[in-house]
Amino acid sequence: MQKKINNLNQEVFDFFQPINKWPETYSDNLSSVGGTLWHNIYGMDIETEGLNPYDNRFRIISVATSPKPYYSFGSYTLNGFTDDFEFNLFKGLVENPDNILVGHNIKYDINWIRIKFGIDVKCMLFDTMFAQYLIDENIESNSLAELTKMFPDLKGYKDDVNRDDLKRMAKDDVLIYNCKDADASRRLYDYFVPKLKTGGYSGLMTTASMVLPILSKMETRGVYLDKEYANKTQSKLFKEMVQLRYDMVEVAKVSFDPDSYKSLGNVLYNKMGFTATKFTPSGTASTDSEAIGYLVDQAISEQQSQFIDKILDYKKKLKLITTYYQPIERWTRYDGRVHTNYSLGKQRNEESSGGTVTGRLSSNNPNLQNIPRGKEHRGMFRASEGFILLDGDFSQLELRVAAYLSQEPVMMDAFNNGLDIHTAVMADLTKVPYDELVAKLKDDNHKDYETLKNDRVAIKRINFGILYGVQAKRLQRLLRIELGISYDLDYCKELINQWLNKYGKIREWINAQKIQAVANGYVAMPLGQRRRLPQASFDKTKEAAHALAQATNFPVQSLASWICLIGLIILDNYFEEHKDKIDGHIVMQVHDSVTSEIKLLNPNIFTDNSFIHISNQMQLEDIQEDVSKIMEQDTLQYIRDVFGVNINVPLVFETKISERWS
Repeated sequence: MQKKINNLNQEVFDFFQPINKWPETYSDNLSSVGGTLWHNIYGMDIETEGLNPYDNRFRIISVATSPKPYYSFGSYTLNGFTDDFEFNLFKGLVENPDNILVGHNIKYDINWIRIKFGIDVKCMLFDTMFAQYLIDENIESNSLAELTKMFPDLKGYKDDVNRDDLKRMAKDDVLIYNCKDADASRRLYDYFVPKLKTGGYSGLMTTASMVLPILSKMETRGVYLDKEYANKTQSKLFKEMVQLRYDMVEVAKVSFDPDSYKSLGNVLYNKMGFTATKFTPSGTASTDSEAIGYLVDQAISEQQSQFIDKILDYKKKLKLITTYYQPIERWTRYDGRVHTNYSLGKQRNEESSGGTVTGRLSSNNPNLQNIPRGKEHRGMFRASEGFILLDGDFSQLELRVAAYLSQEPVMMDAFNNGLDIHTAVMADLTKVPYDELVAKLKDDNHKDYETLKNDRVAIKRINFGILYGVQAKRLQRLLRIELGISYDLDYCKELINQWLNKYGKIREWINAQKIQAVANGYVAMPLGQRRRLPQASFDKTKEAAHALAQATNFPVQSLASWICLIGLIILDNYFEEHKDKIDGHIVMQVHDSVTSEIKLLNPNIFTDNSFIHISNQMQLEDIQEDVSKIMEQDTLQYIRDVFGVNINVPLVFETKISERWS
């Protein structure tokens, strides 16, 4: 991998040098069918019947590539090609690492190529949708139709076909449409490259182009879901919900339906005496979880407190069932595996929407980011037969990034000395020596154990929330709703003020970020990505306050996200380099964690369905050490080599081996 990193600056240079010598025909590019293509840049688009490459009923209709002029391969066939010559031609193109394949939301096309063609895409990739996101993440639409309006001969071409029923259209019309999509992407490459270079985004664009094939491999491999395990957990949730329904009626002393907003609203705002603080667009008092969370502050009697606790618990379990259990059959209908979709960057177009403005990966079908920690729910996802899970998690990544960005010396010292940051902050605020505090927190018989444990949880919430502008009321509500810890408002205010006073450099950095956002209309993170904040001002409006909050959380979350993404690149390369010893595949990336399933290429790892054979324990420990080094050290080396940025706060990536995700 080091060789790859050392060569990346040259790769970035090559990647952003459009080559204007175009061959007359594809065959001019081949020394033989399926042979080596010249280094070149190709627009590419595929037209499909249906949107799901895993469904055997759906097929690729046609594949177009666009040097100058453009061409379309085949049509209306299961694999999209009319003969072996075309297939080998295309295979040679996408398997040549010297070629650049340009597409709009190109990961979608890569997934179809992997599933339907069985081709491993090895060429460089350039996603015009992601390029637009880097240049302006606030654009109303980054659809291909919108972006190509600048080209007069392409304007409105998408209106010439019914994209919802391409298979019923005339073949030639579909092929022309397909070619124009590919040509549009190729033209956008020449349009975006100068802008990316001028904006300083070349390193980010190349890094993203290395990440996209890995995301495609994660999606197409998927992760195995244990339905029997999931069904048991779902049954347990149903039983708990039934009990909660009885308990709520008992507390409220009136029969009602918690699933009916009218019935629940009547109990909350009429029977229980709460005052609504959130309303639906139609003006009705809201009964969603957020609205009920706001009522925590109003609970003055034991009856009110109990009712709020139980209805929030009920809604939490209901959301788990509807979000993660009821759709299981739909997720796993093709091969028993979940093929979640990862979005890199913000997407706003007619085909798809979602993603984040920070660069943090988002996922859907399912949204893995919101599954609660622990084996109870995450345990439904497990390793494939014959494999084990290697699960790793960055420890307090965003806090480490914040310490680096602000160069806060007290916090940096804690990280450099390997201290638990939450306990270290608590020691700083309470003036209790760190070692003494650690000892007390380990002794559940200590008279102050519960108080100290709750204080540490509160400080942990402040540590993670301070960069997002957490206020005393929000902190009080979070502690009450999520953890059942009741603190009065003044104590929450005192904790936050103590924190800000103790870590003055972070406070200064937060203020500087807000001033920069107001003065310049944007903030930037060290790798060059910008967050444009036209609403940023010191006016007392919700829009201005939201923009100022983003001015502080964007640089932290964005840099943390890119560290994780870079880790995916190097880890995937590690598995490739060691495939004679390890069959390894990254299967999930959630927040600051990365989960892979691995199999040692050794017949003794499993005997009689037992878990890890003891003779392989040392080899697994070596792999864990390698993975930790990749995430803790190689990621930072990559950032130094490619971006010239030295992050002088250590990273910690903790790994474990298991059968199930937890």
